[in-house]
Amino acid sequence: MKQDVIENIFRNSSNSNELFDALQVSLHNRIDNIEVYKILLANPILSDDELIMYTEKLCSEFNRHCFELLMWTAKIFETKSFHPESIEKSLHYYAKAAQSNPTDYQPYINALKLYVYEIDLSINKQIIQFVESSLQVVDKKSIIYDHLARHYKKAGNDLLAGKYSELAQRSAKEE
Repeated sequence: MKQDVIENIFRNSSNSNELFDALQVSLHNRIDNIEVYKILLANPILSDDELIMYTEKLCSEFNRHCFELLMWTAKIFETKSFHPESIEKSLHYYAKAAQSNPTDYQPYINALKLYVYEIDLSINKQIIQFVESSLQVVDKKSIIYDHLARHYKKAGNDLLAGKYSELAQRSAKEE
């Protein structure tokens, strides 16, 4: 099976068995185009469990693309963020992406977007802890500080907003 046929199946199939078979064929044929696999992962017919299974399989097959695949999966779960368990899954995959590339600030910034301002969910505390933990490892701390300042301003905590804004300015000069 050629790549364009497999891509078409990944894009248009609504049959989980057909998707699984096409994945097996693509891996057997050593198709190394990560964009094709992103199409599979974004197929709305996949259950959360299938999405997780496919992501883990693809990360094990394409280690050099693992960060990108984990970020993609987190974003897919993020699109379902009207369900609290999807927020947790998205945060989990942002955390896995951060583990695979700890100095990259993007997983932390994206995770902060999961914060629910309208309702005091327990996941909100985990999101903040995750983002603040990045300050020990990320290369561009000023970006994290800036996003935290905006977050706290939106949350109505002017004291922390000011603190992080000041830290963002200081860090930006040093970077």
